[in-house]
Amino acid sequence: MAVNILLTFASLLLAQFAHACMPGKNIDVYFPSNSSAVTASEMLRLGSWMVDQRLRYPKQQAIIVSGYVEEREHNAKSLAEMRLHAVTAILTERGFNQVSIQEDSGVYRSGDVKNGRRAEITMLPACPNDCCPDHEPIEKR
Repeated sequence: MAVNILLTFASLLLAQFAHACMPGKNIDVYFPSNSSAVTASEMLRLGSWMVDQRLRYPKQQAIIVSGYVEEREHNAKSLAEMRLHAVTAILTERGFNQVSIQEDSGVYRSGDVKNGRRAEITMLPACPNDCCPDHEPIEKR
């Protein structure tokens, strides 16, 4: 399922944007070990990101949220899904998403990444955005 979501997202990007521009806007929400609770500092950081993205890009084309854990964490697969759902709930409860959220979860092997205790959010803005043909980048308006 994760591979299908990634392939769909990649083909969507390639079909619309043949040049080097990468329109996806990303943030990682980090968690303490063996926890799916979003800390106050991460909530503040996520809230600021959501406000900034909504102001810069009022329309969305796609949102993908992926929950991850490190393999040494307790009940790793279940915890990854709990992190995914914790972040998805925040986006939904605050009315951030205009489109359905695509979900994925996974387990990082020890040593694969510096911090695998996270949920990754990728938001693909709809046009107008920095990469839309025939549109001036929003930052230059």
